[in-house]
Amino acid sequence: MSSHVICIGEEATLESVAEVFDEDTAAMAAPIVDLGGHVVGVVARIDVPEELEPRRLLQAKDVMEPVETHVRKSWPVERAAEVVARSALADVVPVFEDDTEVVVGMIGRRDISPPDTDHFVFDL
Repeated sequence: MSSHVICIGEEATLESVAEVFDEDTAAMAAPIVDLGGHVVGVVARIDVPEELEPRRLLQAKDVMEPVETHVRKSWPVERAAEVVARSALADVVPVFEDDTEVVVGMIGRRDISPPDTDHFVFDL
């Protein structure tokens, strides 16, 4: 789970979203929140166009994937893995605090899958 999560407002321009991804190069996706702070979707890095003009015209809510599910912080990894495997969301789902909808992290397929050692590169 990535516990360093930057939530983005649904009204934010894609230009602002691109800046967040430029500053946080490890982030592959970010939760999108409404004015009340509730998670309404997830935007993936690949959803942000390279061209500058669409970035100025579109908002995060225009390209986000709606949140269909979530994981709770205290859930066993097996349960979380099952939820992530069923999710169609940009390979990640938000992790909520146990008794609220406060985002405390994001978990994705990379977090729960064993490494593919056939594709490791070793410098000998």
